Amino acid sequence: MEHKYEVFNNFQNYKAFVENLTSHEIKTLHFDNGSEFKSQQFNNFCAHGIACQSTLPSMSKQKFGVSEL
Repeated sequence: MEHKYEVFNNFQNYKAFVENLTSHEIKTLHFDNGSEFKSQQFNNFCAHGIACQSTLPSMSKQKFGVSEL
């Protein structure tokens, strides 16, 4: 990705790919405290069954998982 505004569309594509491939739903999304994950569009999408968990602002290196690929 070249721009942060691409995150939402890429996540939608990734979610569809993974769920079709594995027949399992994504239940939790761990991400850093980046603004690209805090858009209203992202919040509305995640409100339908995905628990969103971000790192604390002062702890960007918390080991919750990978948010940047």
